[in-house]
Amino acid sequence: MAKKRMIKTDFWEDEFVQELSSDGKLLFLYFLTNPHTSICGVYKISIPTISFETGIPKDRVLKTIDSLSKASKVYYID
Repeated sequence: MAKKRMIKTDFWEDEFVQELSSDGKLLFLYFLTNPHTSICGVYKISIPTISFETGIPKDRVLKTIDSLSKASKVYYID
């Protein structure tokens, strides 16, 4: 039987999330829920993989990661 995962609907009511761009909302949610994530939130993933799985072009992925990093929400180490 497949695992069912649910996202709390109040995610969309979060003040930080509401201020994000469309790419920011998608990437932030992706980082919380993608199949590569771990319980501690640290995992190895490449920009091409993120781009492929989200449909966001690589240049916009990098720009959005930079924005989320400046907000202390995501840390990316190349």
